[in-house]
Amino acid sequence: MVYFMNKDLPKISVIMSVFNGCEFLSEAVESILSQSFYDYEFIIVNDASTDNTDQVLFEFQKRDSRIKIITNAYNMGIAKSLNMAISLSRGEFIARMDADDYSFPERLKKQYEFMVEHTDIIVCGTSMSIHEEPGNNKTPPLSHEEIISHIAFDCPFYHSTVMIRKETFLKLGASYPESYKKAQDYGLWVSLFLLTIGEGYRFINLPDVLLKHRVHPEKERDDYYNEQLLYSAESQFKLMPYLGVKVNFNSLVEINFRNKLSGYEIIRLNKILKQIAVGVMLLLAPKDRGYVHDILIAKQYKLYSRSKISNLFGVLLKIYSRLFYFSNRKKIRLFL
Repeated sequence: MVYFMNKDLPKISVIMSVFNGCEFLSEAVESILSQSFYDYEFIIVNDASTDNTDQVLFEFQKRDSRIKIITNAYNMGIAKSLNMAISLSRGEFIARMDADDYSFPERLKKQYEFMVEHTDIIVCGTSMSIHEEPGNNKTPPLSHEEIISHIAFDCPFYHSTVMIRKETFLKLGASYPESYKKAQDYGLWVSLFLLTIGEGYRFINLPDVLLKHRVHPEKERDDYYNEQLLYSAESQFKLMPYLGVKVNFNSLVEINFRNKLSGYEIIRLNKILKQIAVGVMLLLAPKDRGYVHDILIAKQYKLYSRSKISNLFGVLLKIYSRLFYFSNRKKIRLFL
């Protein structure tokens, strides 16, 4: 099936925000221009870059009129930039793209055809490969039930793989949380989940590997991940009342962080994890609850393995964590 450009209303609006990303920008943009699906516009927000990003974008715009460049006068951040791109978009669907990733040629076509055929789907993500680790493919939770099982524990989508049904997105009043400095996508998915309760909309991830993602292992990531975990905990905290879980924000932060814990802290946080799991299970039919149990096992292992070896109880917990792993390693490996 071949799609031709409708000058008035493109089928898809691909949106990207870039800040000082010229090193990999050409490859990312080229991957969109090389799509087998042609009927799209490509909105790129240059978020006040100080490198050669503007020159790279200008050269691409001269080549292809589907590229629309927005240049911010100052650095607004990714959430505000993406919200602006969405507000200016004309497509029926919104497709995300990052300035250092690579979309495989069939990506837009496969997602578009799936979304057209399944009108109840509001967000469609995909699996992805890792640029620095050839052969290492990452598969997210696939079905709607698996995504719902996952959302209270971790982000259920790979952000730059997603396609969103714009009309429904706008009707629900959804947007990226501009107060978030990190994990803005997780904040959006939690917001969409809460907004779509009882509305009949569904989420999905395709098993197809349609994007190659860069993780930049050479960069110091600890500070980045710690800040990301803080904002992830903020999104999870918004879910807790709906799940019937009474927990303070700091406890969710403790569950997410990687610091060592006392035996008492592990017991306390494990109790909270179980309460969250029960709350999620109650959202699902009995036949779909096993996935939540598997996620809980993986989370419990990570918790047990953070035990301080400062006393006999800590030593016993460390031993228990290893036994727990060997008893459940197949399930744990799915989520680590």
